[in-house]
Amino acid sequence: GRQKSPITTPGLFNKDIDEKLAIASLTKLMTAYVVLENYSLDKEIKISKEAVEQEENLGKLKVGEILSVEQLLYALLIESSNDAAFALANDYDGMNEKVFVELMNLEAQVLGLQNTHFINVTGLDPEDSTETNYSSAYDLTVLAQELLKSPLIRQILSTVKINLYGPELVNTNGFLGKIPGVIGGKTGYTEKALGSFLLVL
Repeated sequence: GRQKSPITTPGLFNKDIDEKLAIASLTKLMTAYVVLENYSLDKEIKISKEAVEQEENLGKLKVGEILSVEQLLYALLIESSNDAAFALANDYDGMNEKVFVELMNLEAQVLGLQNTHFINVTGLDPEDSTETNYSSAYDLTVLAQELLKSPLIRQILSTVKINLYGPELVNTNGFLGKIPGVIGGKTGYTEKALGSFLLVL
């Protein structure tokens, strides 16, 4: 199986790296990873009413619209679309969110992410539970390193704006194109997690 990747960072950046913290939409990094490991990128998905009814309207998806897995990955990671996350977990043939979340936690185990656990694919705070998706700075760094082995993910995370299927998708990472050396990243916010940000330099 895959081995946990060693991380070497200056001591300055090693503060509390194993602390378990709510991660909000940084969750979608693992959502994308599960898709890469288990899905066919050119597989088409018909967007359901339930997907479009998810909290927010990022990704600008429409009921009955047919998009490829790759297109939905752009919406998922560029605009942090909860609609896209739901569609990937529920509208792909033979998949549902319960199974998808099990795969997320399985992949976390395989990667050696000891301080990481997922209960949903979006990172939203559940209305009926005090639980949240959580991870640590160290674990997220390992996950990001694995994700960035994919040329597609590197391309998506570094994209400032793109028009793939009608609406323009605008990256939530405000550092892109403005701070030299920034490759990409992922933002997140919920009331429990507050602001969360992973930046790739």
